[in-house]
Amino acid sequence: MFKKIISTQTNNVFIISEAKSNFLINISNHNVWKIFNKDIKVNLKILKLLKNLNFINIDDKLIENDHKIEITLNFISNIKNNIKIIPIIFGKTCNKHLLKFCELLKPFISKEENSFILLSYFISKSTNIKKALKLEENLKRILLEEKSPTLNLILENYKSKKIFPENINAIMAISSLFKNFEFTESKITINSPEYLISSSILIK
Repeated sequence: MFKKIISTQTNNVFIISEAKSNFLINISNHNVWKIFNKDIKVNLKILKLLKNLNFINIDDKLIENDHKIEITLNFISNIKNNIKIIPIIFGKTCNKHLLKFCELLKPFISKEENSFILLSYFISKSTNIKKALKLEENLKRILLEEKSPTLNLILENYKSKKIFPENINAIMAISSLFKNFEFTESKITINSPEYLISSSILIK
């Protein structure tokens, strides 16, 4: 899957995870990440741009302790050398901040040297398998329909429990930044008493 995201042209990878510990967008002061015997550099120029936003929080420990980011870095290090990363963790970010953050990212979207990975354990979850499948179906319908969904539409569906992805801010961010999506590798995991449905969402 990561080979579909990171090409020979990729120089920078934005890695976006989620935590519910605050209401900010979190980055760290790391210059480099050590994964086993490899070093992966952080793009300090892009990080400096992010630090100018007034809702950015610097939390080294929060970033370090995110296992999804750690696992992703291990895969990235095996695909391409001399790549730079921008690790980011969304807190319970408000719409206004998320929109402003997406505006800052837009100039990076069209450049082939930049890749984006948004991390989440599941796209739907319920104690009822039929309900979990329905939540997955609703999310697919919203993202795959012709007209790009607004952040408000996604948030309304989330609050009314018509969709239930783990990383709702990531879903809202990709809907704001990108237009075409493909769901692949759907899988159901039983974490008693819950059914978790995971899927890779490829951004085209």
